[in-house]
Amino acid sequence: MIICSKCGHHNTDADQWCTNPGCGAYLAFEGAAVQPESSEQAPPASAQPSRERSADDTLERLKAAPPPPAPPRSSQYQPQPPSASRLPPVAPVQAETGVPPVRPGETVCAACSWGNDPTRAFCRHCGRPLTGGGATPPPPPAGPQYAQSAPRGPRRWPWILGAVLGAIVLLAAGGLLGRVFTDKGTVAADASPSASPSPSPTLKGTEVPREDIAARASTSQPDAEARFLIDGDEQSYWAANPTESNPDPFPLLTLNLKSPDGARIVRMMVVSGGPDNEFDARPRPKDICVLVDAGDCVDHELEDSPDPQEVRVDAADPAKQVEIEIKSVYPATQGGDAADDVTMREIRLYAQP
Repeated sequence: MIICSKCGHHNTDADQWCTNPGCGAYLAFEGAAVQPESSEQAPPASAQPSRERSADDTLERLKAAPPPPAPPRSSQYQPQPPSASRLPPVAPVQAETGVPPVRPGETVCAACSWGNDPTRAFCRHCGRPLTGGGATPPPPPAGPQYAQSAPRGPRRWPWILGAVLGAIVLLAAGGLLGRVFTDKGTVAADASPSASPSPSPTLKGTEVPREDIAARASTSQPDAEARFLIDGDEQSYWAANPTESNPDPFPLLTLNLKSPDGARIVRMMVVSGGPDNEFDARPRPKDICVLVDAGDCVDHELEDSPDPQEVRVDAADPAKQVEIEIKSVYPATQGGDAADDVTMREIRLYAQP
């Protein structure tokens, strides 16, 4: 038993601080160990040596005891009583730690995990203040505990998917609008004298029916008249017929539209030369000049090919007449009577509103 010399409270041998709720003195300095009184009365002569030995033992224990922890300086830091909400959970007491089991209702010290009476203000083991209450040991967990994952942020894939779909819709709309404006737009006529025809997907137009066109030529052979230029048969052809009275081998072809309102011609398709087996045996048109309603002459150069070729016209207003003047030819590669007869198989006109 250890008696506190400060308040006279009796403490157990395991206590390092006075268990008196109003004292809390460090028993290594302020306590005195005494033996419990025996039921038999000791002789008076031996009382004095026992007290001397007890004082000597106390002095030796005080010398060997570690110094108490230094109290914090009041000017720098003032300890605050631990809050119950901030105290870490107390693990179940193990036998090898030397901490006695905590009894129900006791206040657990946050520093050393010893149990204390609820009425105490200081821990009976380490002397730390218990103001504000300690933590009651929680019951052991029923099963394994897992760390809770952080909450997910807002999902972004709907926004990304929406942006991709929006870009696709915009591209499709842009392509559709570009096609509409291309079909309805106008392209300036090629006014260069050496301009050559080139396929143009922008001037599609609608083919003018053959029955709405009348063709004639300044010269033609009896079996190769100008009407064969608009019959839709690429094996029939028109051929010039230079004579002594009309020696010009470069005739003028005229296409008249029968409609009283005419048509806005945007392009025409031309097939040069004679039939496939006679293509090289006759001259083919090379440089031509196209006039719409006796307007300005626009020069074009045709390729020496049996395939259909596009010639851009792009009339600004509805027209009733298209003239084609042949200015030069590709010479025939085979001799014969037809060497001076320039030929052409087909002409098709395309108009837009």
